[in-house]
Amino acid sequence: MKKALKIFIALAAAAFAALLFIPSTGASASAKGPYMNVDSYAFLRIVSNDSAKTETYLLAGKATGYKTSTVKNAKYDLETNTLTLTNFDALCIATNMMGEDFKIELVGKNTLCYLVSWGDYYGGNVIFTGKGSLTLTDPNAPLTIEAEYTDSAFYFQDSVSVTAPNVEKKNYAVEVYGTKSKKAINVDEGLTVVGTDKRAIHPYGTYDFYVEQLIYPATKDGKKYYYAVDWSHDQYIIYNWDFQQIGTISMPEQVIDQGYIPLKSDYNNIFCGYKGTFAVGPKIKQATSAPSVSVKVDGTTAKFSVNKTKGAEGYEVRIVRNNDVNGIIDKTIKQSGSKKRTLSVKNLKIGNYYANIIPYKTVSGKKVYGTESKTLYFEIK
Repeated sequence: MKKALKIFIALAAAAFAALLFIPSTGASASAKGPYMNVDSYAFLRIVSNDSAKTETYLLAGKATGYKTSTVKNAKYDLETNTLTLTNFDALCIATNMMGEDFKIELVGKNTLCYLVSWGDYYGGNVIFTGKGSLTLTDPNAPLTIEAEYTDSAFYFQDSVSVTAPNVEKKNYAVEVYGTKSKKAINVDEGLTVVGTDKRAIHPYGTYDFYVEQLIYPATKDGKKYYYAVDWSHDQYIIYNWDFQQIGTISMPEQVIDQGYIPLKSDYNNIFCGYKGTFAVGPKIKQATSAPSVSVKVDGTTAKFSVNKTKGAEGYEVRIVRNNDVNGIIDKTIKQSGSKKRTLSVKNLKIGNYYANIIPYKTVSGKKVYGTESKTLYFEIK
């Protein structure tokens, strides 16, 4: 999406535009290995993180003159279609037509600003594997797949750890466009995902040569419209059925919020992502059983006791008076080395109270919760 405005795409746009945006009804499904025919447009490109922003191709097809080189701490193996990063640091990794089995094996601690993969009617999966970590620093869409009508998605396997800690809340950490995949983010059961606002918007879209844009047919109040992406101004343009522009919308979710209902067209175009923080990593050892809790009342004070739960960083206490959800009292008990933790809540009003306590642990800046305690009932007279 907005990656089209960044340096490495700008340098390559002229060379690839003709091929990247021509739909092909006879295009193959995602295939194993990069597209290596004689007219190959496959590539694996790395842009350095220094002031020179040097572009290096570890795999280069016809479009890049077949010129390849090496990059320190990054090694590509064509036979296994695997890029191994070892304590690697760069501005970005960009790929095109790498197929359904392209893997990035992480060793040690690695850092990128962002990564983008194009499927180009062939295949653009990115499979993160290994036991190392990758930190993506871009505050806007650090992980992007432009699937271009292929069955392409992000996969996270093994004990890999991938985080995007700096993404602004209004932006998406993970974005996947133009994919026929039913699930654009695929995470092994042995991993934990921490994210917010996972959604799929704009389920259908197709490229129209008349307006030279990716368009989405829609209806509103019984009338037909199109809306299209204007990358240069980071907005959506609304057209009537005769392709006359009638307005713009600044954020993609506002298209649906304002009543434009997407219609099915020739190709799937799933816009799928985690908005805000995104992190995936090994399963977190957290409190899976509810903590043992009790409460004692002394006048207008309620004293809560919590037996220490293995793996918990602390406990959240939620207290409700007379089942009035508008009068909720939230408190936090921090964990310590002691076996039992206590919390006193003073100056409570007369009434019947209900309380629950839940253990938590902080992972990548987000709270991951364990199992909630039994409900405690007490009365203030």
